[in-house]
Amino acid sequence: MRNRIIIASILIIALAMIAVLPAAALSSIPTLPCEISGTVTINGEPAPPGAIVTAFVAGNEVARIIVREPGMIGGSGPFDERLIIQQSAYGEEREIQPGAEIAFFIHGYPADETARFGSGESLRISITQTALKGDLNGNGRVDIGDVSRVAYMSVGLVEEELRGDFSYDGRVQAADAARIAYFYVGKIPAL
Repeated sequence: MRNRIIIASILIIALAMIAVLPAAALSSIPTLPCEISGTVTINGEPAPPGAIVTAFVAGNEVARIIVREPGMIGGSGPFDERLIIQQSAYGEEREIQPGAEIAFFIHGYPADETARFGSGESLRISITQTALKGDLNGNGRVDIGDVSRVAYMSVGLVEEELRGDFSYDGRVQAADAARIAYFYVGKIPAL
C-alpha cells in the first residue's frame, strides 16, 4: 500500500512537470527583430559613407546603422548588415508593440518617412531627408547662431550633436566649425 502511494506521488509530480515545461519553454522563445535596408538620400543626393541613420520608437532610440556604401543601408544578401530593431529594445519590461511607428533620423536630422514595426519583418524602404543642413536652431536658415553653436560643440562648451558633423566622421571638430562658417559667409556653396 505504501509503495502505491509513493508511486502515485511520483507520477503526479512527473505529470505536473510535464505540464509546466512546455509553457516555460514557449516563454523563452525570443521574438524576431524587424530588419530594415534600403536607400538613403539627403536633399536628393545619396547619403555619404559615414552618415548615421538612427531609428526611434516613441521618442527612444532603438537602433542605428552607419552608411557604408553611398546612399545605401544594408543589402539583399543574407549576411548584409541591416538596421536591426529588437522588440525588446526598451528592455524586458516594455516591448515595442507591433505596428508602432519608427521614425528615422539621418545624421541628426529627421527623415521624411516613417515605417511600422513588425516582428520578423524585413523591410526595404527609401529614407529621404529634405531638412536644411546646418540649421541647428530650426529657424529655416543657416545663420550666425548655427555657426556659433557648431563652434561651441567643437571645443566642448556644449554637447555635440550629429547635425553639426559635416565631415561625417562621427565627431564635431574645428573643421566642421570652419565649414559652416565658410558656408555662412558664402565661401563654399554647400555643407
